[in-house]
Amino acid sequence: MSVMFSSPAFISMFIMGIILAVSIVGAIGWAIYHIASGKFHEEYEIATVQKEDNGKPSDRTGSDSDQ
Repeated sequence: MSVMFSSPAFISMFIMGIILAVSIVGAIGWAIYHIASGKFHEEYEIATVQKEDNGKPSDRTGSDSDQ
């Protein structure tokens, strides 16, 4: 039984599994953080407004005075 756990294939699959799990948890955490903080909605709104304007100048001045 100890031969299986010390084999290079098991060790490499174990390490890849850890990397995959950390990546998935990190991606889910990143999404939750951005949605909860409102940053994702702001980025989506800016992209949608620019897409709907079709090159028309927007009324946004770029200042952060309204925060």
